[in-house]
Amino acid sequence: MCVRAEALPRCELLYLDIGSNMGDSIDDFVNLRPEKRLVPLLAMAVPRWSPATTCIHGFEPNPRWVKRLQNVTRRLHSRTASLTVHYAGVTHLAPGHATLTLDGGARNEGASLVARPLSSMRARVGKGGSGAMKDATTHTVPTINLVQWLSARLDDLPGVPVVIRMDVEGAEYNLLRELAVSGLGARTRIFVGVEFHRFLKARVLAAVAPFLRMYDERMAHFNRKPDGSLPRFNRKPAETRGDTRGGAQGEVRGEVRGEVRGEVPAISARDKLAVSALAENMEKVLAFMLWSARITLSPNDSGMPNDSGMSP
Repeated sequence: MCVRAEALPRCELLYLDIGSNMGDSIDDFVNLRPEKRLVPLLAMAVPRWSPATTCIHGFEPNPRWVKRLQNVTRRLHSRTASLTVHYAGVTHLAPGHATLTLDGGARNEGASLVARPLSSMRARVGKGGSGAMKDATTHTVPTINLVQWLSARLDDLPGVPVVIRMDVEGAEYNLLRELAVSGLGARTRIFVGVEFHRFLKARVLAAVAPFLRMYDERMAHFNRKPDGSLPRFNRKPAETRGDTRGGAQGEVRGEVRGEVRGEVPAISARDKLAVSALAENMEKVLAFMLWSARITLSPNDSGMPNDSGMSP
């Protein structure tokens, strides 16, 4: 029996929309209105890119948006090389299932695999911490490992450039780290535009904080300050001294306090000191890792001018 093979779509570009939400970002992309952070990336990937020759994959675990994303797919599919939405979360861990936390508000737009979404926090903070806040809801959702999934796609589409839009409510720190060490940058040109959720960095670092504190204590002799003195590891963190200054360090302090009154801190005050330097420079560290792996981060995210050499 002869089986007719289905021809692969003509993909000159592979576009991943990670965190598609209700589908507006996919709609804007197909209608030639990509996010500002994506514009220079698309120009570098395929100077005359077109949705008609782009294979688009959206990823969204929030069950609230399934029907809306299905409508987006039906409406726009014919204008692309292919358009597929995966109703799953994207993770750096083995594929399986994870707990997705959704906002407790009526719109229920925010969702995170890392922590309670920002909009729920702001709703409480905006009322001075005294207003009632509906409990966030949780769902068990399927997950996809980014590196494994992308590696399989590149087997089918060797050499095709990849542009990634990433808006994943704090999970970007783990995803970018794993992408940087994956070796995929050696297989094709990869461009990433990411929205950093800096207020969630401390939650991401909470698990590694005890190790970093131990490392600091055991390596204190080698980690001398420029003046030759040793760092003090027994000092109290700034927030316990009433320091309310803002900036990057202030963001970490806010997350340590939970940002919402009454929440359990994501990381202890003792361990917070050990991760403070990494938290303040985490985006820079990731930018360096991606650059070293020949993966281009959007100049809107890295602070680099458009004409700078962003690949080694």
